[in-house]
Amino acid sequence: FLAGDAGDETAVLDADVDDLGFLVLKHSGFQGDGTTASTDNLYLNIEHGNAASGGAEDLILEPGDVWWGRFVHSDIDDISVEAAANTIKLLVYAVLDDGGV
Repeated sequence: FLAGDAGDETAVLDADVDDLGFLVLKHSGFQGDGTTASTDNLYLNIEHGNAASGGAEDLILEPGDVWWGRFVHSDIDDISVEAAANTIKLLVYAVLDDGGV
């Protein structure tokens, strides 16, 4: 759900300007189709300019894992996730600051 100001029906997410305040990720345990079980890991990187790749700097979510974190004015484009293989149905919940601070 991406809400704008009252009466604003055109709220737009801008990864270069909008800030991330809180993020929750849940590895559903399923592939992207939502029905095929997944044993693949998900890699998360929160360092600006580094893509998730399964390296030592990444956090790892196994099927069924949940990760959450609170951020201080982090740009949305600093977050990167990558599946070890195939696709993963990932549930994402976030609190965003529209336009940054």
